[in-house]
Parts: sequence; C-alpha cells; structure tokens
Amino acid sequence: MSQDHGGSPRPEPGTVHLLDHVRWRDGVTTLARLEAVHVSPSSLARAVRLGLCWRPAPGIVARGQRPEDSGAVHRLRTLGYLLHRPGECAASATALTMWGLPLLGRPGPVHLGGPRGRIRQGAGALRLLPHHAPPESVVPPGCRETWAVSDLPRALVAHASERESTVAAALVPLDAALQRRLVTRDEVAEVVQPNRWGVRKARAVLDLADAGSESPGETLTRLALVRGGLRPTSQVRIATREGTYRVDLLLEAERIVVEFDGAVKYDGVQGRDALVAEKRREDALREAGYNVLRVTWRDVVTADAAGRLLHRVQQLTRQVGRRPGGG
Repeated sequence: MSQDHGGSPRPEPGTVHLLDHVRWRDGVTTLARLEAVHVSPSSLARAVRLGLCWRPAPGIVARGQRPEDSGAVHRLRTLGYLLHRPGECAASATALTMWGLPLLGRPGPVHLGGPRGRIRQGAGALRLLPHHAPPESVVPPGCRETWAVSDLPRALVAHASERESTVAAALVPLDAALQRRLVTRDEVAEVVQPNRWGVRKARAVLDLADAGSESPGETLTRLALVRGGLRPTSQVRIATREGTYRVDLLLEAERIVVEFDGAVKYDGVQGRDALVAEKRREDALREAGYNVLRVTWRDVVTADAAGRLLHRVQQLTRQVGRRPGGG
C-alpha cells in the first residue's frame, strides 16, 4: 500500500483494477462473482479498508463507500440478496421501496418472497415470505436495470398484514400508490384474502385510504382527525377574494382548513416572499369564513401529539360556536 504526501493511504493500482473485472449489477455483486475473477479474501479486505467497496450482508459486496442514507443502504442490501438468491423477489415493505413508495420510519429487514418462503417474524437482516405469484420486472429508484419485485397490490397487502405494521405505517404507502395512480382500490381489495393473518387490519387500512393525500404528513394528519371522530376531505378548492386555493384538508362542518407543513423554510428573499404569500392566502381564507390550522410532523408522530391536535380543533370550533364532527 502506498501513501500520499499527507500520509493517508492510497489504493494500490492492482486493487482498483481488480474490481474493474468484476461483474457488477447496479453497484452490487456476490462473493461467488469475485471468486470467479480470482479476487482473494485478502484483496477484498484491502478494498473494503480503502473504501472501494463495502459488505451490505453476508455473501454480498457493494461498490464504493457505504451510503449515509438508510434507504440507500436498504436498497443495495436488497439488490445483493436478489443476486445471491435467484428465484426470489422483493416483497412486502421492501417491494414498496423498490416501487419508489414512502415508508414510515427507517427501513427494517429486507423482505424477500418465493415459493419456499415462510413467515418469519423474528429479528434479522432478512425475512423470507411465501410468494407464489409471478413477480414484476421493476427499475427501482437509483437503478438502471430491472429487478424481480412483487406486484404492487400484493406488496401493499403483505405490508399491511404484518404483525408489527401499524395502521399508519400501512396507510402511508397505500395513499401514495393511489395518489400516483400506480394501483386502484379494487386491485388492492382483490388480493386481500379471507382467513389470513392480518386481513382485518388490511381491510381497515383500505377503508381509510385516500388518493387525495399528497404526502405522508397529510396522510398522518388525516388519520389523526378521522380517529378523533372528524370527517376531513382532501384537496378541496375554496374560492376567495384572492382567487381559488386548493387546501390540504377541509373540515367542512367546522369550517376549518388544515394545512400540513413538512419542511418549510422562510430564509432569504424567496423565503420572505413565500411567507408573505402564505399570510395573504390565510387572510383570504379567513375572510371567506374559514379558520386555518397549520400542522407539522411533531403534531402527528405520536398518539399524544395527535390528541393535542384534536384539542386545537376543539378550541377553534368553540370560537365559532360549532361542534367538532358536525351535527
């Protein structure tokens, strides 16, 4: 190994060129492929130390340095397992990430499905699930090639049916899939099988789904309101003196507009302009007879936070003499 003038190690030319002879697929390969071109364990260990590659899972190697983003790590680990285990496909939550759908929280174990899969709820980096339907060929985000992935309706239902999957966690990707028109409600309902584990939860999630939600934050906000006995409507157009505005959620009976703010920043000239525009918009909505309630992530991430959100709704409805939920 050589060193540069600053004293840090530099890859030896042979180490770099050795990896060029390996068959990579979207940045991943297997130990068997490395052995086929005579990459020794010591050469691989040296390449890992130099940051030329890393080990996402046993038997799998990914090119470059380990990504900081947990979603990218999960994707590369999934690709490696698919290379290492031919005949299986990405399933459940892992399939949803391969379809480019959002998940609530950090990615968990890689879920693969196949004829020999079995339901495993234990801990570990890999879970094998029964999957007998033909997979689809999907180009996941960040990839150039197609990979075997469960069809989307089955992946959504499998994710919703898992023991550890909450209603909120299952609803976030389902809303996104409906909003992007990747599936229909009927297509998802067709694969919900009676007398299977989690079927009641899967049906409950499907009943709650709304193609109008444009972000996970809107989904969680709507869910909190519905659980509080309210009837929010997504993406409603309201005419005001400033023009017609489309709002995230409307509680019509309470005359409350609910807007979710994900990561809005008001720094700089553009930020100040955006802040002025938001104030003008809210003033126009209030003049039209609506209260405006702004919601952020901290208002919906826990049950206690959702309870405080409902309390804010109650306070606003008392101000105008209406009862929450209408009637």
